Amino acid sequence: MTPSHLIMSLLFLFYGCAKNALTEAPPSTLQFGTDETLDIITWNIENFPQSNLTVEYLSQLIIELDADIVALQEIESKSEFDILVNSLDGWMGFKSNSASYNLNLAFIYNSTIINFINEYEIFQDDWYAFPRPPLILEVEWNDKQVYIINNHFKAMSGSENEDRRRDACTKLENYIATYLANDKVIVLGDLNDEIQEPQNSNVFWTFINDDENYKFADTDIANGSSTSWSYPTWPSHLDHILITNELYNNHDTTCTILAENYFSGWAEYESIISDHRPVGIRLTFGE
Repeated sequence: MTPSHLIMSLLFLFYGCAKNALTEAPPSTLQFGTDETLDIITWNIENFPQSNLTVEYLSQLIIELDADIVALQEIESKSEFDILVNSLDGWMGFKSNSASYNLNLAFIYNSTIINFINEYEIFQDDWYAFPRPPLILEVEWNDKQVYIINNHFKAMSGSENEDRRRDACTKLENYIATYLANDKVIVLGDLNDEIQEPQNSNVFWTFINDDENYKFADTDIANGSSTSWSYPTWPSHLDHILITNELYNNHDTTCTILAENYFSGWAEYESIISDHRPVGIRLTFGE
């Protein structure tokens, strides 16, 4: 990337700056990934596919973003998902089939950069805490092994739904502490709640209260302007990226990507892609 393109990319990512974006020609400033970083995006693709244009435009967006791994939520159609993956040269992907209401989790990744090790679901029999069982991707990038746990927590307000999300956090923390205690772990997805709430109403407190071991990489987004939140129609910030302490020194950047700037505006983006924006993290590893 040239210096001028890099500057424009940063402006787009942090301030939503872009050229006049028409759906016929994606803006050159959409790029998120870099050659020097491990770039991971979480993205709820609402009821995929939303329209007969979804696969085509999502494919273009993924190419423009230039990330290494994309964790997806709400993937309904297996056939359309396969078409999406096949449209991305050098990419591979897989989806679960066990989610409530067929709102499945999925991963796609650039197989020319990412060395796939394993994928599996956990908590498949715990419908109360996990209506969509977490999907784990185990990969290697530049000789660094990373575990990514993709989630879509129970939605909606109310004490029971909050208790279910709280239970999910407790069980995920126990799982990581038991099986992945010394590993580089990322927990991400549409977690359907806000991380900036006070302790008595914060379903994520088991993580937030243990800052020696866990950190939400998107905390500054949650505490910042609503213009950068991942679910702007409420508005709220619901899509999160949590890292374990093995990655604290590797955290470079986390930001919400204003993907609607690829389109004529939010209404068009929402009708074709999703009611959620993607959230991305860049991790850098020294030699």
